[in-house]
Amino acid sequence: MTENATKHSSREREFLIGLARGVGGALLFALPMFMTMEMWFLGFYMPREKLLLLCLLNIPLLVVLAKRVGFEKTSSWFEAIRDAVTAYGLAIIVSAAILALFGIINDQVTTSTTVAKIGLQAVPASIGALLGRSQLGMHSEDDDESDDAETETSYFVELFM
Repeated sequence: MTENATKHSSREREFLIGLARGVGGALLFALPMFMTMEMWFLGFYMPREKLLLLCLLNIPLLVVLAKRVGFEKTSSWFEAIRDAVTAYGLAIIVSAAILALFGIINDQVTTSTTVAKIGLQAVPASIGALLGRSQLGMHSEDDDESDDAETETSYFVELFM
């Protein structure tokens, strides 16, 4: 195997490990909300415009979180956006699976309500998916030293986090 192929497979492996941590983070972060009946009922009566606004406002938050603590170390905003989209997609899949497992999504529920319930639950799950690396990841001393050297944190960033 060439050196380039080895680096590529190593990077894919790290990303897959990051995805697994993302699933774990999504479950840990959002599982209490999955078991809260009030969150399910919000899908029935929450105005769709407000739900859309919530989902859209979640995207910039995810991009900033991905830049700071995404699935993998990001060196550009494009990679942070890619991680944010991946986290949102992962959260939608995890939310749909858990709600179906709990029997909240079934054939008696309308499509509009199903989408609303999944969309509502995907917001906290997406945040948890991105925090999975920082909470469930293994940090070495080399990673900590390079993180400190690369990311001088401003007051605004700390306040945002």
